[in-house]
Amino acid sequence: MVLFLSGLNFGLYAQNTLNNVGMTSVASSGGAYSLRKLSSAYTGNAILVRRSSDNTTQNIGFTPAGLLDETTLLAFVGSGNGFVQTWYDQSGFNRHVTQSTLASQPRIVNAGVIERQNGVPSVYFTGSSFLTHTSFQLLDLLVFLPKSKTFRKSHPKSHFLVC
Repeated sequence: MVLFLSGLNFGLYAQNTLNNVGMTSVASSGGAYSLRKLSSAYTGNAILVRRSSDNTTQNIGFTPAGLLDETTLLAFVGSGNGFVQTWYDQSGFNRHVTQSTLASQPRIVNAGVIERQNGVPSVYFTGSSFLTHTSFQLLDLLVFLPKSKTFRKSHPKSHFLVC
């Protein structure tokens, strides 16, 4: 399982224990973003998606198993494209990252097909797409890959963020 955690440290500890990904204590984190439910205490949605056909938005949550609700996502987007307008912070601090400029929103559905990397739903960022919070840009954060226990800085070239 790949987990994205904010690389920022605001000197705070996540209010929600990220127990769904094996963390048994509260983690120091500026935010926690994933297309998987990271904490059993988290009751919110994963993302707010905009569909290309009419620019309508809808919240997309999780299945009972804690995975992105792909059925709801595809039923909403249809055969067009879907873009992430808001990615919700699961840490409990409500540091949601957003993008109101349509051309700068990262893509999650392309022509009716969910973006995937290694078989996992993913958010596709181009060189011009990004999400922001008043304190930071999402692409300025670190990506933590628990399986390999390594960190890597994201870069402005087109890439997927696997969560």
